[in-house]
Amino acid sequence: MDNPIPTNPFYHRTPVRDPAYFFGRRREREQLRNLVRNGQSVALIGPRRIGKSSLLWQLVHDLTNPTTRDGTTPDARYCVVYFSGEAWQDQPAHALYCGLWDAVTMTLRTTPSLANLAAEADTTTELDFPTFLRELRQLTSQGVRLLFLLDEFDALSRNRYLDEFFFSSLRSLAAGPGVIFVTASTLPLLELTYAQQSALSSPFFNIFLPQRLGLMPDNEALALLQGTATLGGRALTAEQQQWLLDLAGPHPCFLQIAGYHAWEARALGAAEDIPHLRQAIFTEAAPLWAYQWRYLSTDEQRALALLATAQPQSPSTLAQLQQACLLRASQARPGYLSPLLADFVRQQAIYQIIQAGPLLIDQEAQLAWLAGQALALSPQDYRLLTLLSTQAGRSLTRDELAQQLWPDEATAINHQDRLKTAINSLRRKLGDHGELVESAPNGGYRLRSDAA
Repeated sequence: MDNPIPTNPFYHRTPVRDPAYFFGRRREREQLRNLVRNGQSVALIGPRRIGKSSLLWQLVHDLTNPTTRDGTTPDARYCVVYFSGEAWQDQPAHALYCGLWDAVTMTLRTTPSLANLAAEADTTTELDFPTFLRELRQLTSQGVRLLFLLDEFDALSRNRYLDEFFFSSLRSLAAGPGVIFVTASTLPLLELTYAQQSALSSPFFNIFLPQRLGLMPDNEALALLQGTATLGGRALTAEQQQWLLDLAGPHPCFLQIAGYHAWEARALGAAEDIPHLRQAIFTEAAPLWAYQWRYLSTDEQRALALLATAQPQSPSTLAQLQQACLLRASQARPGYLSPLLADFVRQQAIYQIIQAGPLLIDQEAQLAWLAGQALALSPQDYRLLTLLSTQAGRSLTRDELAQQLWPDEATAINHQDRLKTAINSLRRKLGDHGELVESAPNGGYRLRSDAA
């Protein structure tokens, strides 16, 4: 009987709740735990899929387990309430108070050390703030430290019913019963777009210490790959770990995707089919980058495209892209998160940028690069290369090229020899890649189709 294929341990589309499957974030995890234990509310900030929700669930484990992974013992009874705002962006305030209280009662019932308090906490469908406050005070008066983990806070910010009063009421919970809050959002709280602009007048936003969550250190990224694979009953070699890290970058989501497909490839006996594996990882990652791409500014998109060149970029723009976890820090200048992200960027339509195979043209600066190296082009070389690149793979007749290169002279003289001279000049400037400019069957020219 064949041995069953071990279950793939990778690819958490939902937050990692099981601490056995959570790797890395040692510094962030310890810092968050210590801040909360000191009564400090925290705003956790980072792009989508960087692991904010998973880190919140590890905080639940750290504060409520008798003994945590690092051997420390909690010094208080914590009621750690996880609450996602994702489904609450169109609910009135009284419904939100109900939702928060129901989350409290559910947490009491499922936390062994607090189960005796669950009988006193009834669920309800109607709850105003004074009643909500009274219930919380009754709970904290019994020695319970109450912590609200407000995930997907971006969604709450878009709720048209939540105004200054609602957020100020939450602020009063921190001042009165001593409730602690940890929010998770893609942007700092004061930079979110609030449906009720009056919300920003609330002192609620002044109690938070911002903490950014970014890319993982390489050693933690490798530990995630190896640790997760080991839990599935298979170890990865050091070479396999490094290859996956180089391909995906030290981003927990993309590491999980890479690990998942590498695991499947080994299960199917296709571990050496590197192009197939690379394409499978890219196909899974591309929609996540596409979502981020829609929210980048034109300057940020251009900076990503021009990163492959030596063209200077705005330090502030590069810093924003690093915070978005699209760039990795390096000694010289930031680089792409991964070669797969570089492939994704090359496939995008970008303002005043032409990308055709190894060619990149910045029409705004009227500069061109080949495989990242600047090309020394005359104005005529540049115009000809731009014409061919914008329609890469398509044959342009000599008349078409002449009319666009010399519009004021196209009908006045014969341009056969002149165009041939221009083509030869451009091919020389392209050096070893001169064959990119092909003679077409119709007597014209084209940029080779594999450069499209």
